[in-house]
Amino acid sequence: MDIGDLIRLPKGYIDAWDLSCEWGILVEKLPRKDYLEYDWKIFTADNTHTTAGRQIEDACFLQDYLTKEKNKNNIPT
Repeated sequence: MDIGDLIRLPKGYIDAWDLSCEWGILVEKLPRKDYLEYDWKIFTADNTHTTAGRQIEDACFLQDYLTKEKNKNNIPT
């Protein structure tokens, strides 16, 4: 995942942040001082900046599935 990627947020994340939109753009990779390496700063259509641990990479879907390739989660497109 890279800065500028459009992602689909998991339902649990949307509920936790009380968001009305399921889409976000990765804005910045934030360093951490613990073993979890980094967090992501995400801008959503609610005009909100939220943060998520790097574990969000396993739960969200990259929105580049208009190609005929499989995405990171091996879901056929």
